[in-house]
Amino acid sequence: MKHLNLWKSTLLLFALVVGSTCAWGDTVTFDATKDVDADASPYQATEKSYTATDGSTWKANGYGATKETCLTIGKGGANYLLTPDVAGTISSVAVTWYGNDNYYLALQTTTGTELEAKSNPSTETTQTFSVTGSYSQLKLVGRRASGTSNAAATITKVVVTYTPSGGPTTYSVFYDGNGATSGTAPTDETAYSSGASVTVKGNTGSLARTGFIFDGWNTKADGTGTDYSADDSFTITANTTLYAKWNFVVTDGFFDFVNAAKQEPLEDYGSGMTLVSSDYTTTEKTWTAGNVTMETSRVSGNGYRWWEADGTLRFYNGSKATFSVPSGYVITKIVTTGANFDSASPSGLSGATWTGASNEVALSVTDTRNIKTITVTYTTENQTITPAKQYTTLTSAYNLDFTGIEGLKAYIATEVAGGKVNMTQVNKVPAGTGLVLKATTPGAAVNVPVFDGTSPDNVSANKMAGSATNTTAIADDGGYILKDGVFQPASAGTLPAGKAYLNIAVASAHPLSLDFGDGDVTGIENLTIMPSRKGEGMVYDLQGRRVAQPAKGLYIVNGKKVFVP
Repeated sequence: MKHLNLWKSTLLLFALVVGSTCAWGDTVTFDATKDVDADASPYQATEKSYTATDGSTWKANGYGATKETCLTIGKGGANYLLTPDVAGTISSVAVTWYGNDNYYLALQTTTGTELEAKSNPSTETTQTFSVTGSYSQLKLVGRRASGTSNAAATITKVVVTYTPSGGPTTYSVFYDGNGATSGTAPTDETAYSSGASVTVKGNTGSLARTGFIFDGWNTKADGTGTDYSADDSFTITANTTLYAKWNFVVTDGFFDFVNAAKQEPLEDYGSGMTLVSSDYTTTEKTWTAGNVTMETSRVSGNGYRWWEADGTLRFYNGSKATFSVPSGYVITKIVTTGANFDSASPSGLSGATWTGASNEVALSVTDTRNIKTITVTYTTENQTITPAKQYTTLTSAYNLDFTGIEGLKAYIATEVAGGKVNMTQVNKVPAGTGLVLKATTPGAAVNVPVFDGTSPDNVSANKMAGSATNTTAIADDGGYILKDGVFQPASAGTLPAGKAYLNIAVASAHPLSLDFGDGDVTGIENLTIMPSRKGEGMVYDLQGRRVAQPAKGLYIVNGKKVFVP
């Protein structure tokens, strides 16, 4: 059994340290059966620190190791174990111990004033020292009766109880995403009393980490602490942080060489590669992450290797990586971390990112490049679009080519005037462009090819906006949304991902028609045709302004839309 052995000497308590912030509870416990290890040689006359299971630190001076793997404090007034200076007043110290001969334990102030002494019990017993006075720091010392030799005391547990300054202490529970790439960590606003039971939360904020699966919580960031799952409970005695625990998993299109190198057994993505500190690989290796294949090879030079020291995949001058996806798909983006490749075929490399549309992409280096991760994004070579109505909006994550597409045309909004929005047809549309789609047959699926982004149409004048992947917040009157073939002033709300809106300030409560330039102007069904430009009655434009001499265009007369030829 492990224990703390006092040998003709003195002893003291501990300090609780959590990271760089001290958090004191109303009780602190040191268990020598868990927290004391043997030293290399006995009776050291220098101070040594021991870290307890609960994170507290004991400082001992005059100690050594015995065959029972315990701490032995040597004799002499300079030998001690000292409590921390707690943020409160100590009320009692409970010590579980036993001794031999006429041995005593004494509780003293830091200046040596003895508060109380206990004679040794013949069997292991818990004795409590009551404390009178206001002390935030004390020490336990060992002493013996005069003339008694070879006295010894063995301590297995010490509990200090104190009253925190400013009243009872409360504690908080924090949740840490621990490397999460998306989502939010849960929050717990409860102020817990010491000894209260805490119910652990689940992954309520949908934390996720690329290349990993969430597997609950742990009291240490490296996963070596105590595991907890949702609805587990624990007793809180200090501020507690629970870290997301992540299990490595091969993810489609994602190569994480550094974390793969840490797995036991090694995750080699089926390549057969091993970690090395000196050798080069000169033969071709095939790595697989879901539907993405990466072939590493040497064209000239030394080759490449998976570096043991840091887990990076090191490419040397004359080596390359070739990526491919199944037939019917195209790679649209490749992103590296750690280092960049130097050239690409087909072209499209800028810094750490390649963009384009190709079933196969080769990336090469001209110098040493230490790659940490590679993320490959791919999609079908045709995007299937099924407009629910004749006029819909779209913001795509891909470069789309509408050239020659039957039954579906794409437009951008280039000018707003006279209650109308002028729409300009586009064919080769860059990714992320807000569009209005005009369908010949609503509900019919249309396949639109993805292109590599070369020579796209100029869309700089476009007044449409949106996001292909995220929702877009729109303020009240902060733009127009397409509804029933016209642009209606938007109320405050959220635009779904993949849609678009007219991103201009709202001038009036009236809707805007869409003019496609071929005689097709939306929103003019059931119009009355005025025979002349001099209307009868009160005439207003679509912005609600009275018009004395209407020119050619759309107007409101007697509450109806009227077209002046």
